[in-house]
Amino acid sequence: MRKILTTVIIVFFLLSACNREALKIFFDGVDQPVEKPSLNAQESANPSIEDQKALRTKDSTQVTSYQSIHPDYQLRNCNKCHDISKSNALIEQQSELCYHCHERYQDRYPILHGPVAAGFCTACHAPHQSQFKSLLKFPIREICQHCHVPGDVSKNKAHEKISNTSCMECHDSHGGETILMLKKPGASNL
Repeated sequence: MRKILTTVIIVFFLLSACNREALKIFFDGVDQPVEKPSLNAQESANPSIEDQKALRTKDSTQVTSYQSIHPDYQLRNCNKCHDISKSNALIEQQSELCYHCHERYQDRYPILHGPVAAGFCTACHAPHQSQFKSLLKFPIREICQHCHVPGDVSKNKAHEKISNTSCMECHDSHGGETILMLKKPGASNL
């Protein structure tokens, strides 16, 4: 008798396509699902920042707060950068997209940092949110050391006594007047 009842329940469950009203007959504690509001064309399927309680970084470190959040991401203006009708693809190339709102460094510096010259802002910056200021992906030193090998950098006599100094104290990350992209006194760092 138990096998027949179990089989009937399973068949009923499969035929009802997870109908919660039908499941309530056989199981205690089945409640109605909380309906999610439908999204219009201006909204994204991305959850709000407050709803993202257990986001994780690549190394599985739990992240519950962010130091910087892209304003359009926070306001859920996803369609300013993404074509929501085409799997959220960017509406144009990354470099041009960023320059709609951000400074065009090609107009400011005669010499550009490699990623800036290539229009690859996301080499250093996260497009939506970050634990670090200026939407940086990692701490400044880690970003720089991703391409600039610490051993090679330390061979330069100017770097002998600056082991704990931020690279941005002397160099501009976007470009400069010389290939070393040294800052002029009083220049901002990001």
